[in-house]
Amino acid sequence: MEENNTSYSLIYRATHLNEDEAWNELLSHYSRFIYYILNELNVYQKDIDDVAQNVMLLLSQKLASYDKEKGKFRTWLRQVITNATVSYIRKQKSQDERINKLAEQSAVDTPYSESTIEQRIESEWKNYITTLAMERIRQTYEGKAVDAFEMGLAGKNAQEIAHLTGLTVRSVYTLRQKVKRSLFLTVRQLVKDLEHES
Repeated sequence: MEENNTSYSLIYRATHLNEDEAWNELLSHYSRFIYYILNELNVYQKDIDDVAQNVMLLLSQKLASYDKEKGKFRTWLRQVITNATVSYIRKQKSQDERINKLAEQSAVDTPYSESTIEQRIESEWKNYITTLAMERIRQTYEGKAVDAFEMGLAGKNAQEIAHLTGLTVRSVYTLRQKVKRSLFLTVRQLVKDLEHES
């Protein structure tokens, strides 16, 4: 139940109290997630900013209808993103094939509480959080630490990484552990920031 309270006081302030600050904060929390999902939905790059604007417009109109008892906010938001995307594509007369494909992939008419959609949202959310965390890690570490960590994720062993980076094997192990620990802490902080109101 705690997870269903995701940013709920922020949503309440933005909708019922009409606080501009709360609306802006909500957008700052979720704008990158919106773009992430639009990329997952294969929206053309030339269209993505226009579609994102449509999402934000639809979000402003529908936000008051969000019911935390029916599911997590990000699940509901994913449905809003999908609906806004389909609406945009429908206006592009020559893209009927993309409409059908998107509708099939995203189950547009399925209630947002359905378990299969929930599982997909959870997967997309975890990927988004991890991607965001890695961006922050790259800004924190200089040199070859992140390279060594990512090579390890790609399946290379410590000896191979040492050879490719010019590091000692011991340094490879040390740096990978440091980055792994930092990534864990960064993910935990992002989850706290994005999933719970402080």
